[in-house]
Amino acid sequence: MDEIMTFPRKCEFDKAQSCLDRLGLPYETVSPVPGYGRVGVQSLVMSQEARGRMFHEIGTEVVSAGWVDYRLARVGVPATPRRRLRRISWARVRSW
Repeated sequence: MDEIMTFPRKCEFDKAQSCLDRLGLPYETVSPVPGYGRVGVQSLVMSQEARGRMFHEIGTEVVSAGWVDYRLARVGVPATPRRRLRRISWARVRSW
């Protein structure tokens, strides 16, 4: 079964993707854009073998938010970005 690896920052995703490319290992990307693009980072889907070879190569150079077994999503990423919440004045909050 394939696994999906998530990242806390885009620079960590870029390092892992670069390593997979350098080793010639197959992978797919899952993107949070556009619906979750303000809060999410791309993820990498790869085989357990590819993940093992990648970690053997890079060790702890890449910070991951974790990995889990990959299954196709039943619900897709929204086609439009989420609306921004309006800013709240902390001065107003304190006066409540």
